[in-house]
Amino acid sequence: MQPGSITIGQNIKTIALVNRTLPENKKANVIEAVLTAEGLLQDKEGTQRALSGLNDMLMESPRFHVKNTNVELQGSGSGNLFPAQLDWGVVSQVCKENNTDGVAALETYDSDCIITNWAKDVEKTVDGKKIKSIEYYYKELVIIKLGFRLYDPNSKTVVDQYPYSFQMDWQTSGSTPEAAIKSMISKRDAMAKASYAAGSDYGRRISPSWVSVGRAYYRKPKGTQFAIGVRKARVNDWKGAAEIWERCINGASEKEAGRAAYNLALALEVNGDLNGAKKWAMKSYSDYGNKKAVQY
Repeated sequence: MQPGSITIGQNIKTIALVNRTLPENKKANVIEAVLTAEGLLQDKEGTQRALSGLNDMLMESPRFHVKNTNVELQGSGSGNLFPAQLDWGVVSQVCKENNTDGVAALETYDSDCIITNWAKDVEKTVDGKKIKSIEYYYKELVIIKLGFRLYDPNSKTVVDQYPYSFQMDWQTSGSTPEAAIKSMISKRDAMAKASYAAGSDYGRRISPSWVSVGRAYYRKPKGTQFAIGVRKARVNDWKGAAEIWERCINGASEKEAGRAAYNLALALEVNGDLNGAKKWAMKSYSDYGNKKAVQY
């Protein structure tokens, strides 16, 4: 569990999500969409996906209850500048109708898609022979610019105002330009995925969230009790692995004892014993000289 980037007061336990990106001048927005070759529904779909990403992120968190409303309000219609703050009467009404303590409003949104391509000489092996050919590459970069405000109607304060930019890219290749293009993700799907991820990113700013953490452990020496502990870890029997690695420490060489203590620390962490994990990681370095245990 990773804490959010900012701390939100405990008085806000439930949040209503609203879309405040409706353009003030819809006609001008349509003209701009045509002139820039953007799909007329692209930004609308993008804002919905961003709010869905935020909604799903907050639903997984123990900190907030969330309601993704269908409320759409007029705002800036762009991803550059925030409009004036929402009227507190409107914020209070949204909270009252949805039984929430605060409002998170998506207030700015803009998207852009940049496609680049290049080619380079490559060497391939065909039927045991090395041949030279040309490989064609295409890269699709999606840039989402958006901004959220988090309103607290009780104290009439904007708890957070956060404009940011989020990027995702996809790359394909092929023996011909047509083959590379054919395997490329569609622009619409790319925009949807990037917008969803951008909304999730804001959720991690304001709320604790679960993250996956990678860990490495020693697999050697093989052919010993140590290896049995490795096999138990691979089948998720971390308790059994910990018992074996602890026994491996006694009578082992300094190097092997350091590795066993390191692995034991990892097994204890997986099982939720953080104090025990810290103890054995410290011993792995201080008693047996395992330098990797310092970082761990």
